[in-house]
This record gives sequence, C-alpha cells and structure tokens, in this order.
Amino acid sequence: MSLNLAVLLRSSTQADPTHPVVIDGDRTITYAELDDWSDRVAAGLVRHGVQAGDTVVLQLPNIAEFVACLYGVFKVGAVAIPVNTLNKAPEIAYIMDHADARVLISHNDTAATAVGAIAERPGAFVFLVGTDHAPDGARPFADLVEGDHQTPPPFALREPGDTAVLLYTSGTTGKPKGVKLTHFQLY
Repeated sequence: MSLNLAVLLRSSTQADPTHPVVIDGDRTITYAELDDWSDRVAAGLVRHGVQAGDTVVLQLPNIAEFVACLYGVFKVGAVAIPVNTLNKAPEIAYIMDHADARVLISHNDTAATAVGAIAERPGAFVFLVGTDHAPDGARPFADLVEGDHQTPPPFALREPGDTAVLLYTSGTTGKPKGVKLTHFQLY
C-alpha cells in the first residue's frame, strides 16, 4: 500500500476545485490553485536536485506559501522540516546539518538568518518569500516556482511508514532532536 499526504489535496481538488482552502489576508486560494501552486513548488524542488527522501527546511510564518511548500515537498516525496521563524542562524544550521538538508525556504523578514544558516553549507539553496530582489546567497521564491513545469508534475508514492515531517525539539536539555512523523500518522 502506498500513501502520500498530497493525495488529500489532489482528491479535494478533483471533488471541488473552486472551493476556498486557504485565506491569507486578502488572498483566497482555491483547491485547484493550491494544487497547481504546490505542483510548481514540487517541480522547482526537483529542478534543484531534491528527490524522494531528501529534506527541505521551511522557515515560514503562517502564510499561504507555507501550505503550498508543504504540499510541494510531499509531492516530491521529500521530508518537510518546519522551523520556528524566531530561530537564529546557528539553530537552523544545526538542523540543516543534522537532517542533511540542502534547501531552505524562508521569508524576506528572516533573510539574514536564512543566509547565515547556509553560509557553511556548500551547494545549499535559500529561497525567500516576499521579495523579488533577494540578498546575496538567496533567491526569490519566484525562482523556485517559475520555469519549466514538469508534465505530469512529480508525485512520489510513499509508504505509510515513510517520514513526511521531521519536527525538532526545543533542545532544552541538549541538542534538538528530530521527531519523525509519518504519512500515516499525519493522515
């Protein structure tokens, strides 16, 4: 049996494509729009070398892009690592090193932290939501979602016990530890 959490979005899109799924300020995003947007995130991740089982760090506030990125990561079959937007560069660098992550999707408000987190990681990418002009060491989010769109977009089959999300503990008694959540557990 295979299970990918992204199937929840895909089946909801097929059932009612015009139904609103995300309301973010004055933006309302339908199932069809979110499905397409997450397809473009997935295609961009694949273009940047992300494969099933790889890890992608999401340092985003509670915005629509977080949802699109989360489902895009799932579609690739990769593992999403959401981190607190208040984390400092060394904390994110530790998580990226520990989880062997090469991609960090962050927000323009945390650009300096994100760029600092990958400073010692050759071959790592930072994509910033909320800007068209990223600082040195980062790229605008548009660079991830625009460009060649695979047809059909990636949609990796995963086993129910495969890790979908990796959450890191606060590290109050030592270094933060990764807690694995599977596709089945989150389903």
